[in-house]
Amino acid sequence: MSQFVNKLKNISEGGGQPPMGFGRALEDSELKVLPLVHLANVTAKALKEAVDAGGTFFILPGNDVIGSKKLPAGLKKVTWGAFLDAATDEKVAVLKEKGCDFFIFPLSGTSVSILRDEDLGKVLIIDSDIDDRTVRAVGTLVVDAVLAKVDVQAEVTLENLLTYTFIGSLAGDYFLVDLPHTWTDSVLEELYDNGVTGVVVSFNEMDGADDIKRLNEAIKNLPARRRDRQKDRSPVSSLTSQIAENVDIAEDAAPENAL
Repeated sequence: MSQFVNKLKNISEGGGQPPMGFGRALEDSELKVLPLVHLANVTAKALKEAVDAGGTFFILPGNDVIGSKKLPAGLKKVTWGAFLDAATDEKVAVLKEKGCDFFIFPLSGTSVSILRDEDLGKVLIIDSDIDDRTVRAVGTLVVDAVLAKVDVQAEVTLENLLTYTFIGSLAGDYFLVDLPHTWTDSVLEELYDNGVTGVVVSFNEMDGADDIKRLNEAIKNLPARRRDRQKDRSPVSSLTSQIAENVDIAEDAAPENAL
C-alpha cells in the first residue's frame, strides 16, 4: 500500500506508524492533519531545507521528475508524490520506477486505466468551478483522496470555506486542501473541523522554511475536532445530490397535515 494513503488512514483512525523520512517530524499523537510540502523545484538544496524545517511528505512537479536524469538522493529518505497535468499509463510507470508513492491528477487528460493501479496512491483534483453533471459522477471514481482547489484571493472567507466543505462532501474518507498563503490558525481549525485530512503548503527557498515550521506547530496545537464528518456529510451529500440532479419539488407536494 502507498505510504501516503497508509498515513492518511492512520491519521483518520487516530494513530499509527511514525512518518517516514528524516528531520523534526511531528509525533503521531499530535498529527491530526497531514502536512504535505509542495516543492516548486526538485533540487537537493530545496529538499534539504524543507526537511530541516520539518517536512516529511512532499509533492513534486511530475513533468520535472519524469524529465530528470538524476533526482536528489534525499528523496529516498522521504515519502513523495507528484502533480501530473495529465496522468497517463506511461507517466505513472516512470514515476513509479523513480520511487513515487502517490500522484495527484485532474479529470481532464487522465487515462481511465490509471485507476487500476493499486501500488500508488491516487488523489483527484477538484476545482471550485466543477459543473453539476460532473458532481453527480465524482463519487463513483475509485480514488484514495480528493484535493480541493479553491481560488482564495486574500483572506479565507466564509464563501471559500463553504466551497471547501462542498468539495469535501464529494470525497471519500480522505480530503486534502491547498492551503493559501493567508491561512491562520483559525482557518486551519475550521478546515480540520470540516473533515480535512491533509493540507498542502508551498515551499520556496526564501521563506518556505518558516511556513513549514508554523504549520507543524499549528497542527500540533489543534484542539479536538468539534464535528463528526461522517455524520455531517449525510445531509450535505443529500442536498448536493438533489441540487445536482435538478430535482423539482412540486408546489403541491407539501405534507397532507400542513397548515
